[in-house]
Amino acid sequence: MHKFGKHTTVFFLALSLVLVPCATPLLAQQSASFQKDRDAGAMFADALFTRPIGLAASIVGAATFIITIPLSGIGGNIDQAADKLIADPVGYTFNRPLGQFEPK
Repeated sequence: MHKFGKHTTVFFLALSLVLVPCATPLLAQQSASFQKDRDAGAMFADALFTRPIGLAASIVGAATFIITIPLSGIGGNIDQAADKLIADPVGYTFNRPLGQFEPK
């Protein structure tokens, strides 16, 4: 991989690791009317910001899971690690309607 590609990859991974915790307050309690009536702005923000961050979190989670498989195997919690590091981010990114930030 070229030097530019490595720097770009490291930059976006670091950016996603910084932004994912910052997005958590945005996903906090919303009003009931918002859940029923998602507007175009919420859908736009979801498509432009939240989904790409979720995709990055899924990739980082999968890489972390692969790296930590030996430790999870020793501890006997491979299934729990897979759920938290892979299934949860992938589910949040791909298994919810556009503009809905809270789980059902």
